[in-house]
Amino acid sequence: MTRKAFAFLVLLLLSPALISATTITVGGSDGWGFGVDYMDWARRQTFLPGDTLVFNYGASHSVAEVSRGDYDSCNSGNPINSYPTSSPTSIPLSTGTRYFICPTPGHCSQGMRLAVTVSGGSSGFAPSESPSNTPSPTSPPPARNAASTLGAWSGLAIAISLALATILAVTN
Repeated sequence: MTRKAFAFLVLLLLSPALISATTITVGGSDGWGFGVDYMDWARRQTFLPGDTLVFNYGASHSVAEVSRGDYDSCNSGNPINSYPTSSPTSIPLSTGTRYFICPTPGHCSQGMRLAVTVSGGSSGFAPSESPSNTPSPTSPPPARNAASTLGAWSGLAIAISLALATILAVTN
């Protein structure tokens, strides 16, 4: 196999992985605040490794990542990560379950908490949050289309493509 064919094959294999990440705004157009059922919102999402959560919120809110126990008890005293108080806050995701709360006193207990399970394509809510007597959501998670999938990674894919094209042009 020639170098040109090999480089093209590598590019084809890497491109889908590079552009599959999505930027997901927590709470959709409502953002991170009161009046949003984040458990329901998360059920309607698909969270994959490489995606980025974006928290948009007002001056009285912020975001803290906490342990499962602190999430369950709305304890913000021992955060895993505290994010800046300026909105928006972007948090890259990797595989596993992550727990977020608003650390402002009383806000978590009023519903400002989110559990996100990131896996290879399953729904985005934490398994512990869907008791067996709770009906499953009636609509499936939204499909990822080309427009939502390209996101921030498209620039990286283009840069890699240009670099490979330059290498191929120089070696021939």
